[in-house]
Amino acid sequence: MVEERHRHRYEVNPDMVDQLEKSGLNFIGKDDTGRRMEIVELKDHPWYVGVQFHPEYQSKVLDPSPPYLGFIAASAGCLDQITKELLQKLQATSGLPNGVAEAIRF
Repeated sequence: MVEERHRHRYEVNPDMVDQLEKSGLNFIGKDDTGRRMEIVELKDHPWYVGVQFHPEYQSKVLDPSPPYLGFIAASAGCLDQITKELLQKLQATSGLPNGVAEAIRF
């Protein structure tokens, strides 16, 4: 669940989603209706993530938003370490059973 300020000027044509996904673009976040694409990634790229919201509005120096933290971590070559730490934090604070938090992607 992402709760961020949101405003669209451009959207993905829902009729093109299947074709785009077959070409390697993965839509990993959608709105409540499932028709508006909110988060996109290329899985085999070190860091190719696009969002249709404004992560900068809630990002803080000591509590950065996941898209910013991931971008900086990928640029610094420590994305795996940061992801592992975030998953451990999620596991500890969410009460999810072992293994469930690891299945969640950032």
